[in-house]
Amino acid sequence: MNDSSEKRIPGRRQQGGPPLIAVGLAYGVLTLTGVILSIKTPQPSAGAAAVLAYDRSHQTVMQVAGFFQFAAAALALIAAVVTLLGSSLSQGDDGSNPNGLDPSTPCVPQAKPGPEYGKPAGAKS
Repeated sequence: MNDSSEKRIPGRRQQGGPPLIAVGLAYGVLTLTGVILSIKTPQPSAGAAAVLAYDRSHQTVMQVAGFFQFAAAALALIAAVVTLLGSSLSQGDDGSNPNGLDPSTPCVPQAKPGPEYGKPAGAKS
């Protein structure tokens, strides 16, 4: 079902999941925002009093920076899972649909007319 204009490398599966450029840019923006907000933190060699004073006076900045860094890590994890699931569920090793179903058909079974369907429970024939 490949379009004739598509070039396919034998033995290589097509990329599944979200476009990697969008995920990469979002990850980079989130990470850089977190790093920029954290740039003025005290060095590890600073004394305990200096670290405590910084923590007390910049509590909100530290929370926002932590949020952006955590969001970047979560985005990377979610993108990896979606990419892996998308590629493994959408096609087999040879690029074919592993379950033999047409992807354009609905997954919900349709009601079939017949004697076993459509009659209320307990109805006599």
